[in-house]
Amino acid sequence: MTDNEENDISSSINRYQKTYIELSRSASGIARKLAFAEGAIFWILYSGISTSPAKLLLSAFFFSLLLYFVLDTAQYLYSALKHDQLSETLSEVRKQNPKVKLIYEYPDYFAKSSTTMYALKFVFLAISSILLIVMFAIFTTSKANGIQNDVKNIHVDQLIKSTD
Repeated sequence: MTDNEENDISSSINRYQKTYIELSRSASGIARKLAFAEGAIFWILYSGISTSPAKLLLSAFFFSLLLYFVLDTAQYLYSALKHDQLSETLSEVRKQNPKVKLIYEYPDYFAKSSTTMYALKFVFLAISSILLIVMFAIFTTSKANGIQNDVKNIHVDQLIKSTD
């Protein structure tokens, strides 16, 4: 492989890594907004649902949403600590070899845990989104049934009043 080919590959890799970082940062920001919106909807629905199966779904939803936020925080904290550790190590290596030009590349395993947490947080957000949709369907169905019962009661009340 020639130097030109290596430079082309290196620049492509750098471009793809920058794009990945940009897109994953955007995805995390959007996901966080979605999670906060889901939390607000959860809060509203919680007061309107009285059946225990629906409350159980709400608990599962809240738990998966909580896991999303824990993993979101853990991913950034873990990555920050790993990069700090790497920075400290490279600083020590540079101090020990001040006149040598050092080139360092991340080992393959370096970002694996962070990437796993990144993927898992989106799994838990998807679970909470699905549960929220199910809860919303239950909520609207129970409200619709309540309205139907209210309408039936009005008709019965009107019939009783009209016979008096």
